[in-house]
Amino acid sequence: MAVPTLITQLSPVIASNVPAGSETVFPDLDDYIRALSAFIAQLATDPVVTGNTVLGNATTDTLVVGVSGLVKDASGRVGVGTASPTFTFQVVGSVGNVASFGDGIRNFVMNMGAGVVSIGPTTTDAIALWTAGVERVRADTAGNFLLGVTTAGTTAAKTLQIANGTAPAANITGGQLYVESGALKYRGSSGTITTLAVA
Repeated sequence: MAVPTLITQLSPVIASNVPAGSETVFPDLDDYIRALSAFIAQLATDPVVTGNTVLGNATTDTLVVGVSGLVKDASGRVGVGTASPTFTFQVVGSVGNVASFGDGIRNFVMNMGAGVVSIGPTTTDAIALWTAGVERVRADTAGNFLLGVTTAGTTAAKTLQIANGTAPAANITGGQLYVESGALKYRGSSGTITTLAVA
């Protein structure tokens, strides 16, 4: 039988590989040894061979580490703590910290509590929400909620701080609270604008 030239020609079934038990090894012994050495080198330097994943099941295109501890399914979904992820990336855990992202010093944690899901840094860092690459909202470590600003007033704690905005031109079912030229204003559902506090 011919000496294999591609790693994909090998079989995980021992008896299906060459040379067969009844086949004479010589004079191809050196070719067999060099072929296997080349395949080992491929595994060390190239994790993908002819489009098939070496680590995992090339037939089903899946990967399982441990007893469903880490799963990559055929649809490209990755699951941690679940054998059947239903999202692109899904983490399933018990009550407590279920996910952490960071550099080991500053970590962003998701915590599953009884009746509440908490997210945020474990260090003395603020948390901000961005849209279109620009920070829009921030919660700082003093408990201030900042809308359109990044720094609260000196000594402020547990306050709502709002930057000057653009007055709404249309009504909504509820009401709209905003700051215009330093004055706090409210537009009701009928369009009435009330100045709650002057600048």
